[in-house]
Amino acid sequence: MPDGIVHYYCESCKSRRQTVILPDIHSINLAASANGIVVYSDIHTCRDGILGVSNIHIDTNYAVRGVEYLHLPKSAILLQEQEAFAVPVPSSPNLVKNLPITDLIPGMNVRFIYKNLTYHYEIKIGSIQKNDPVLYTVPSPSGNSLMEYYECDIEFTPWMQKNVVTILDHMEDNPPIRLGFILEALIHVLDKGETLEEPDIRAMADMFCSHKIQVQLVDQSVDDILEKIGEKFDDNLASTLKLIIADISINPEQLLIDLAGIKPGFIKLLFNLYILQKMDIVNLRKVEIEMKEEIRLQNSLL
Repeated sequence: MPDGIVHYYCESCKSRRQTVILPDIHSINLAASANGIVVYSDIHTCRDGILGVSNIHIDTNYAVRGVEYLHLPKSAILLQEQEAFAVPVPSSPNLVKNLPITDLIPGMNVRFIYKNLTYHYEIKIGSIQKNDPVLYTVPSPSGNSLMEYYECDIEFTPWMQKNVVTILDHMEDNPPIRLGFILEALIHVLDKGETLEEPDIRAMADMFCSHKIQVQLVDQSVDDILEKIGEKFDDNLASTLKLIIADISINPEQLLIDLAGIKPGFIKLLFNLYILQKMDIVNLRKVEIEMKEEIRLQNSLL
């Protein structure tokens, strides 16, 4: 096996993955390792077309010594409600689940920690040592979660704070949610920079509560809808929109989360749905879900 090319199997999406580790970077990381093992995060399109994260433990010879798939803990509220299902509850509410991710965006030094005080977990992005100074601490509106921001390649601006708070707010209000949704929203914010607009924020909000949003076709024939799409959009976008329409026509009252696998990139999918909504082709509406169904969705998202 050539140096730097690592193969492993992702248990979540049941696929054989390949990732490249730069030898110079690996040498530096090995020098700082106490046990000769370095952890690298492989962020990839995983099950249902949603981002997933596998932490791969690599030794000096680029051999895989372990793989850990990261996911958020189950909602404590749902665990309390499903007594009949005999699901074990953590022995101490103060136990914190740590979810380290080495690189959020390849080639860019991004460093922050998200702390969820309600569900007792932390997501640590980038290389952060115990005594590194925190530049900014951003709490959510309720105070139940916060983000600690460290010196890195991304400048922390008032605009950045506004969008980070938006993400924190919706992460709290709409569990269950998959870790990949959080990462996609964060990558989107960092990538778009100051050009991020209100529809982007709407898209992130809808993504986080997608397990409660129903997608319905407005009363038009499918043939008429497909013809409208073909006339209005270029072939690439029209093809994606037609896939969405075809799926909704087969499953007329499905949830937004069920459309995730049509094309990777949930935020892009939502923008496409906004286009269809503006054309009076689909409706997006929030629905109430019974606790038993909420539990099923919680389990399916992990």
